[in-house]
Amino acid sequence: MSELNLNTVIGCLLITLFITTSCSEKEPTQTLSMSFYGSSGEDVFYSANSLPKGGFLVAASSETPKFGKQILLIELNNLGSVTNEVLYGDTLNEKPGFVNIDNSGNVVLLGNRTLPNSQIQNQLYARYSSNYVLQFDTMYASLNNEICHDAVLLEDGSVVMLGTTDKENVLYGNPKGITDVLVRKIDPSGNILWEYSYGGAKGDVGNRILAFEDKFYIVGSSESFTSAEKLLWNVLVLQLNQNGSLTDMAIYGGNGNDFGESAIIDKTGCIFIVGSYTVSSAQKHSDLYLIHTGSSIHDLMLEKNFGTIEPDYGADIFLQDSTIFLCGNYDQKRQGANDIWLLQIDYNGLVSSEVFWGGAGQESVKQIIGGTDLNLFGDTKTGANSMLFLIKTPK
Repeated sequence: MSELNLNTVIGCLLITLFITTSCSEKEPTQTLSMSFYGSSGEDVFYSANSLPKGGFLVAASSETPKFGKQILLIELNNLGSVTNEVLYGDTLNEKPGFVNIDNSGNVVLLGNRTLPNSQIQNQLYARYSSNYVLQFDTMYASLNNEICHDAVLLEDGSVVMLGTTDKENVLYGNPKGITDVLVRKIDPSGNILWEYSYGGAKGDVGNRILAFEDKFYIVGSSESFTSAEKLLWNVLVLQLNQNGSLTDMAIYGGNGNDFGESAIIDKTGCIFIVGSYTVSSAQKHSDLYLIHTGSSIHDLMLEKNFGTIEPDYGADIFLQDSTIFLCGNYDQKRQGANDIWLLQIDYNGLVSSEVFWGGAGQESVKQIIGGTDLNLFGDTKTGANSMLFLIKTPK
């Protein structure tokens, strides 16, 4: 595949450009810095991870005049300044799903490629050296849409990739076109070691995969698995053994459409899930949704929703000591102009601080990474142009 240098990244802006409001019993949270990255086209954030040397590696989709949408990798230092960048792709459309650094310093990139004739999306795997030289790449060809949403990188360099497939599954009456959870284990050379799909007769989606001891946990949403009280979409938790076989399952939610977006697991094996909870189906009003399980996925320690008078959507979660940080988006005045919402919560669900960022465009926060400060990643869109952002704020 071709590698191109992109020199149109806009550098770090050390001033707050969005309107910031904070409500807290403590001293208000302040913005340390706000950085924007992108070109004159559409740049969309997908994934980021911390670098062992400090800073971050960001994976985004970038629209280029010659090659269409390609994957853009941006290396940032701790201040948010660009230290390296590379484009991956050719005349096909590529989007990332996951990026991380293995124990040898190599870049592991997983994503999706849209085939030009059929418009079917297939999963791809690429590996770069520490100085961003492409070592190899491969695509997992399929006649069905198979889309990567997340992955977990294991100590031996293999990855377990999480996604969806719309392949027909006659075992449980799932017709072609209805999504199932797809999970694949891939060795460092790109070979598939095992793969499974899980779902029911309706839609099922996996958004986040976690590894703990000898188990994997998948968090997403299901329209197939319901109960008498939970008839629509529910938050789905799947537990797999190290060979990918399903060993347990749980659903959470109310009587509306409820979705699991992201999750994190603590050192005791408790899972913290963030998503969206439907407060009123008629008014299309949703809240940020927090679920805290015990070491068993059936042990519910805390379940709570947080909302403004506007539609609110959960995006990501970070833990430090006994503090939970939730980030999400709210639709200001229901006009589609999303703004950013960050909450600090204790294990009893009590909010100690919250802060909002927003502007004239549509701002979408998608990931939160800890460190000395909190780092919020996402994108902001005005008209046909969108850019990546990094907001640094103190804990």
